[in-house]
Amino acid sequence: MRRTKYTFFLILLFLTAVLIFIIVGEGDNYSDPAAISSVIELEETPVLDQAEMETKYQNLLSDILYNYQQNIAQQSMTREQAIAEIREQVLAIAQIPTDMQQLHLNLVIALSRDLSGYVDEATKVYSELQAEYNWLYSRFNFLMQ
Repeated sequence: MRRTKYTFFLILLFLTAVLIFIIVGEGDNYSDPAAISSVIELEETPVLDQAEMETKYQNLLSDILYNYQQNIAQQSMTREQAIAEIREQVLAIAQIPTDMQQLHLNLVIALSRDLSGYVDEATKVYSELQAEYNWLYSRFNFLMQ
């Protein structure tokens, strides 16, 4: 009988501790004004729609390729250096639109293959990407020479 009272007391004590933990835990989340302001800032962050993301991605990728095309034309860097830097910049692009993910993946793989010495395979992929995405027209010409 004494053991049953002791067990009941421990269960009651445990449930009380859990209840206090829940009550105190809920109060901490919203009592800090800095935490509330960070939640508000996250909610006010503008979300780009799909068309804007695609346009931004296209412009960014086109600019990257154009800049290195100019560097190679001015002979300020070699083709291999340009490919390595292009690959790093393409990998650094954070927001990739859903419709451009396959292009992005194929481009990274082609650049990697090109760096590994499989230039013919990479050139074939560059040609296919140019044919499929007309906004890339002539952007890969400097890589296919």
